[in-house]
Amino acid sequence: MATTSDLLVDLLSRVRENVHGVLLSTPEDRLAIPPAPGTNTITWLVWHLTRVLDEQVAEVFGYPAVWEAGGWRARMALPVPPEAHGYGMAFEEVLQVRASAEHLRGYFDAASGAADEALRAVTDADLDRVVDENWDPPVTLAVRLVSVLDDCVQHAGQAAYASGILSRSLPGPVGQREGKLGAPGAPARHGIRSGGELHDDRGVVAGACPLALLAVDDGTDDPLGQRG
Repeated sequence: MATTSDLLVDLLSRVRENVHGVLLSTPEDRLAIPPAPGTNTITWLVWHLTRVLDEQVAEVFGYPAVWEAGGWRARMALPVPPEAHGYGMAFEEVLQVRASAEHLRGYFDAASGAADEALRAVTDADLDRVVDENWDPPVTLAVRLVSVLDDCVQHAGQAAYASGILSRSLPGPVGQREGKLGAPGAPARHGIRSGGELHDDRGVVAGACPLALLAVDDGTDDPLGQRG
């Protein structure tokens, strides 16, 4: 019988597959290019979702975030404040978030690995534990984890959509390289295009993401994931 922990770990694994697929399939020189004026870049999306996952899961389970503890802030050397996570950034600040696919993947793997270990220990009895009393009603572990993973899923999907747009702007036939997003007949994987549509591992088509959903996140809807 599947447990709460199994579901959380499985969802995180799907985010991991999506992030890896985007970084593998997107040309390096396109990662920091907005797919449309005023929209978030793939680099920013992956960095932001990783910062949210890293900081918020570490906080509720009481371990140090790998951004500092694992040396990723120093390694990536972004021109942003040490505590920055992406919320409230203006478009000009989004463009300053530039990193290699190797660094983005490395930081995500470190953060998701730590989160995976913590999530494997979660039981049903843990879900009602209050983790933030600054809200009414107070935020429970269940609510916070749903919010964090929802944020990761949304941004990973946005990054995949942005990658498809940017890949289609390349000269010559689209998707000729193995594993290219948008390649006709590519294997159906989490968030990887097959015949021009997004499928999961069961062939379920994911809906198209309008460009408006890639707009710069000002954090006004759900600052710091407090709703969940």
